[in-house]
Amino acid sequence: MINLQLFDAPTTRRELPPMVRVISLWEPYASLVVDGIKTLETRTWPWPYSPSWLVIHASKRFDKEAAKRLKLPLGFHVASGVLIGIVWVAGPSRPLLPEDEKAACFYAPDRYAWPLESARRFAKPVPFRGPQKFASVSRDVVVDALGGVKL
Repeated sequence: MINLQLFDAPTTRRELPPMVRVISLWEPYASLVVDGIKTLETRTWPWPYSPSWLVIHASKRFDKEAAKRLKLPLGFHVASGVLIGIVWVAGPSRPLLPEDEKAACFYAPDRYAWPLESARRFAKPVPFRGPQKFASVSRDVVVDALGGVKL
């Protein structure tokens, strides 16, 4: 049985818990999140937790159509198969609206928007096998990857 307190306490001051959730995103979306450009993550399911930190894993899959649609410049930094940053999921999810397309870098009906804040790119990517839904990583891994950058 998983001790949820390892994940959720304390969140009021945005301190890192002993274990931090990880989610895998296709590129270029993962880089857009950790660079603070994509401020809404979209899923077919709502954010199931209280506000908390979420580590972003850049999957090995790259969405070429998204890169074209978003008119990303050549040389846009893209990672693969690594943890690349962390973001604060600020609160309850809500239905994704057409006017959210810019913040989400995507729109489709019947999806949920997760509000994202305080994105930070890791100073050094961490090799990691991406999860289907959520995985976890220790606070020590996150602190080391941040390379001295404060949250």
